[in-house]
Amino acid sequence: MQRPKPLSVSSPSTPGAWLVNDNRYFENAHMLLAELELVISEVNRQWPKSLSESVKEDETTKAHWRLARKRDLLSDSVKVFSAMSVEAFLNFYGVLRLGSRQFDRKLELLGPVAKLKKLFELCDNITLTDNDAIVQVLDRIAKLRNRQVHPVAVKVSGYLPAEERGGDKIPEVAKEAVADMILFFQEFGKCQPNVAHHLPKPYTTDA
Repeated sequence: MQRPKPLSVSSPSTPGAWLVNDNRYFENAHMLLAELELVISEVNRQWPKSLSESVKEDETTKAHWRLARKRDLLSDSVKVFSAMSVEAFLNFYGVLRLGSRQFDRKLELLGPVAKLKKLFELCDNITLTDNDAIVQVLDRIAKLRNRQVHPVAVKVSGYLPAEERGGDKIPEVAKEAVADMILFFQEFGKCQPNVAHHLPKPYTTDA
């Protein structure tokens, strides 16, 4: 019986070049959140009544609803890009430490939390538990991302008013998504300080 070959693990400071978009996604999430807050201000200014009140069809225009739809789209996009930034970095870290072939064979198809735990176990001899801050924040990110990109239909009986249909609060959940994204990278840097030069830099609007 042939024994499996031991994994070859590279240092987190191994020189090289990689094609990865986690930094771009990180910036996208920040930029979209800033735009979302501007659009929310415009919705509040233009909407014919308080947003907590119902409106009749003749009290609104197509422009009102297009603006509201843009608000919703931006909120969704913030959540998606926040998750993409984190997941892209996890995949990059796996390729950095294990190489593409080993990573694809062993870890690529795992969910984010399982992937994170396995990476630290294999590459850094660190055992992460569900109580660790980095695991908890990644679990929140993964669950929010799954709700966003794997929507589930819910059967209702009769008409359901908009305020009772659930959904994420805007912009609160989008802000939480960006905050969790930032926290994930901070916690990753604490767990593996030698990878700090690969982590996204604090976002700034300066040119």
